[in-house]
Amino acid sequence: MRSRNTHRLAGGLGALVTAGALLIPSATAQAADETAAPAPAATLSFPVSTGGAAMKVRNCPHLSCSVVHTFANGTVVPVDCQTTGDTVTGHLGTSNIWDVIANLGYASDTNIGTGFDGFDPNLPRC
Repeated sequence: MRSRNTHRLAGGLGALVTAGALLIPSATAQAADETAAPAPAATLSFPVSTGGAAMKVRNCPHLSCSVVHTFANGTVVPVDCQTTGDTVTGHLGTSNIWDVIANLGYASDTNIGTGFDGFDPNLPRC
């Protein structure tokens, strides 16, 4: 009698491969895989595009809020999510969209080259 080779697939799928066939795991194994916490969304990064001046990062999405950090033009910054706030005219146009930068604070999307005039569909809302 020939023996079967059985190997566990990588990635926590819980499926087995036996002699070239895919075996479906038991309901218990499937439930364990389905209840696993989802992986966090990857943060996307974009270049600061101010036309020369430093980009201001504020502690809220309003021009009256305190500046907590600055980034030089051309710096690539991580954007965690987007929200709305004061309307700002910047190097890339006029918008009320603000980006949360690396959990530091809020910067007007008009100074960040996300490539979209509105909300970036690849970024979550805050």
